[in-house]
Amino acid sequence: MKADACGTTATCACRDRESHHVTVELRGELRTIRVPDLLQLLASCQHTGTLIVRNGHDQKSLSIRGGKIFTASCLDRDNKNKLGRFLVKLGKLSEEQLSQALARGAEYPSKPLGEALIEMEIVSKEDIREALRIQAEEIIYSLMAFPEGRFEFFAEEPAIDPEQMFSLDVMGLVMESVRREDEWQRMRAAIPSMDLVLGFASRSQGSQTSEEYAPDQKMILGLINGQRTVGEICACVPWVDFEVCSFLYCLIEDGLLIAVGDETPCTVNP
Repeated sequence: MKADACGTTATCACRDRESHHVTVELRGELRTIRVPDLLQLLASCQHTGTLIVRNGHDQKSLSIRGGKIFTASCLDRDNKNKLGRFLVKLGKLSEEQLSQALARGAEYPSKPLGEALIEMEIVSKEDIREALRIQAEEIIYSLMAFPEGRFEFFAEEPAIDPEQMFSLDVMGLVMESVRREDEWQRMRAAIPSMDLVLGFASRSQGSQTSEEYAPDQKMILGLINGQRTVGEICACVPWVDFEVCSFLYCLIEDGLLIAVGDETPCTVNP
């Protein structure tokens, strides 16, 4: 049984609990269905499978079992998982340790980064699980805040590593998204699409190298050149989309960034 959400709505049949042969597939564009509605649909029918969302700069995957989300990951265009950078942001490991782990991973491409970090005794299994859970929540909120891309749901039992498994309640995520909606609406007014191109306002040149910015924030500033889209910037930094857009939104509100076309932007990188 298949349901296509290429129109304005998506519908699917609940799994027949007495049959193990029913496959439910959903496909469509996120602009045609709200992400909370899509997740609630899968949760209410207690579906099991993998939800994949692809857009121009990354791919997000959610593993779902019995309507609950057990893992979520994000790969950029170069198929690089952002978990390592996320662990650095959480203070679980240093830049030097991450570089060492990535070098080791280059020797063993099939070995997950988390496994390599645990073997090197840099982080614990609990650290990895905590980071994955927080990262998963932010990935899902990114989908809700900036719903762009095509989604597919494959109703096959997902391969979930029990060492990296957690359980997220969809209703809890939806309620939190409602709480954040006012903030997201303000942000979307300034950043309506991941295809938006930003540049520095001419009057902001003196503040581009300010020491008040953290290293990752300076990384974002260094990517703004009046030609890259917001989505392309998101693909190059360790944060999830929502966090990048939050930072960019603050810079727009402060008058440091402008949408290209509003005036002639300064394209000198910091």
